[in-house]
Amino acid sequence: LIAAMVYLESKEAKRIPDNARLIAVVPFKGHRPSKGWLDIHREVSEKADEVITVANKFSPGAYPERNRLMVDRSSRLIRHRAGMTGGTAHTVNYAANKGLKIIDLAGLIPKGS
Repeated sequence: LIAAMVYLESKEAKRIPDNARLIAVVPFKGHRPSKGWLDIHREVSEKADEVITVANKFSPGAYPERNRLMVDRSSRLIRHRAGMTGGTAHTVNYAANKGLKIIDLAGLIPKGS
């Protein structure tokens, strides 16, 4: 979500190509992020060029499927170094193994943002 917000701000400021697209991928219908991310999640979903839902209902496999789909449909992976365990780490490793360019936002975002 942090990368999506950077994308949206950059697009608004005309710092990225017009043909760049933001595709939001949610793991299952009705998925809601944790409380602190609700507003950002809503804004990203509303402003995305496309929203893809992986599954009709919750299942543990929907999360890794979502992550693989995001990587498989991307030319780059934009990440923030925080949370590099579990699914996040697996997704970054999957992207690296597929040869995607990985852009790390750590250090680019002021602390407290």
